[in-house]
Amino acid sequence: MADDKSRSRYACDYCWKKKLRCSREKPKCKNCSAWTSDCTYSREPSDSKRGPDVHTESTASDLLEQAGQHRDSSSGLAVLPSCSDTSTAQDQQPGFGDETHSSVTSTFSDTHNVLNFNQMRNSLADITSQGSGMLSDLYDQFKDSTYDYDKIKAAVKMARRDHEPFFIPTEPIGAMFIQCFLTVVDRGYPLLSRPPQEMLFDLVFRPSSVDKRGWVLMLNTILATASTQNQQLSEYTFQLRWNAWLAADEASLFMEPTILNIQAWTVFAVHGQDLVTPSLCWNLINQVCRMAQMIKLPLPSASAKRDSELHSRSLCLFWSLFITEKSLSLSFGCPPVLPSALYRNLELPSPKQLSAYRPHLSGAGTDRPPHVEFFGAFYFVQCTKLAMIMGDMSDFYLLSSHDPGRHLELKRRLDQWISVVEQVSKSDENE
Repeated sequence: MADDKSRSRYACDYCWKKKLRCSREKPKCKNCSAWTSDCTYSREPSDSKRGPDVHTESTASDLLEQAGQHRDSSSGLAVLPSCSDTSTAQDQQPGFGDETHSSVTSTFSDTHNVLNFNQMRNSLADITSQGSGMLSDLYDQFKDSTYDYDKIKAAVKMARRDHEPFFIPTEPIGAMFIQCFLTVVDRGYPLLSRPPQEMLFDLVFRPSSVDKRGWVLMLNTILATASTQNQQLSEYTFQLRWNAWLAADEASLFMEPTILNIQAWTVFAVHGQDLVTPSLCWNLINQVCRMAQMIKLPLPSASAKRDSELHSRSLCLFWSLFITEKSLSLSFGCPPVLPSALYRNLELPSPKQLSAYRPHLSGAGTDRPPHVEFFGAFYFVQCTKLAMIMGDMSDFYLLSSHDPGRHLELKRRLDQWISVVEQVSKSDENE
C-alpha cells in the first residue's frame, strides 16, 4: 500500500506531453529527477474526490497491473476483473470465457469513454478561455507535445552562425561594397529590390547577425560577379566568392520559400556565372520555380494587392524566372517545371513598372530618345513572348505530339515574333 501511495495513478505533465514512459514516482519521476523544475501531476485526482467507483477511471496499464498480480496464483492466464465483480475475481477459474471477454471489453470501453470525455472537456475549456480556433489550438498542442521545432531551429542557427568565417572588409572598403551593390540593384529594378537601409551596414560588417540570409547571398553574389568588371572590386574577387558560397551553403534558404529567397537564388543561379556550373544553374532554377509555385508568386495576396507595387514586382520576378527556366529547359532537353498552358493568360507587369526597367543605362538622363529610354520594357516583353513559344515547343516535342498543324502553328508564331523584333531594330537604326 505504501508503494501505491508513493506513485501517481497517471503520468506527470512533462512525460504525458512528450509521450515518455513515466515511472509515476512522487515527488519526482525518473525523467524529471534530472531537472530543477517541478514534476507536476495535474491529472491526479484528490482523495476527497474519489468515490467508490474510482476504479472505473483507471487506465489500461492499471488494469493490466491488476491482472499481473493474479499470475502467481493462477495457471499462467491472467483474468481481468470486471467493474461489477471485483470482489470475486480471485475465486473465478482462470481462462477467458464469453462472460470474461465481454467484461474486459466493457471495462476498456468505459475507461476509454471516460478519458476521452475528460480530455474533450478540458480541450473545450481551454479553447473557450483562449478564444482560439479549434484547428489552431490542436496545432499548438501537437507542436508542444511532439517536438520543439522553434527552439531547436534557433539553437542550430545560433551555433552555426557563431562560427561562420565570413570575410569582413575594412570600413572604407565596406562602404565601397555598399555603393557598388546599390548601383547594380538600382539598375536591375524592378527585378531586384533594395534591402532596408538599416540592414546595409550589417550585411557587410556583421553578416552572421542578419536573420534574412537571402540578402547576404544576394549582396555577395552581385559583388563577386561585378568584381570581374570593376577595378575596385577585382582585388577582392576571391573573398567575395568565398562569402557567396558560405551564404549559399545554408539550407534554410530552401526551407523557407519567400520572395527574398527566390530573388536571391535567381541572382545566384543566373548572374553568378563564375560561381555555378550550367547543371547547377538548372538544378537551382528548378528548385526556385517550385518555391514560386508554393507561395503562388504571380497571384495577388492580402499583402500584395493587384494594383500595388509589390504585386507588380512579384510579377516581374516571376516572369524573369519563367524566361530563364524555358531557356534552360530547351538547352538541357528537359521538361520545364512551369507549364506554359497554365500561365498563358497571366498578366504582365504594369507599363509603369516595366518603364523603370533600364539595365542597359548606367544613369538617369533626359535627352535620350524613347526607343533607348524604354528599350528595357520592350526587351522584357519580347523575352516573355519568346519564352511562351519555347514552352509550347518543349511540350510539343517532349509529349511526343506529331500533329503537323501544331508544328506549323509554332513555326508561324516564331516567324511572327522574329519579324516584330527585326522591324523594331530597323526603325531604331534609322533614327
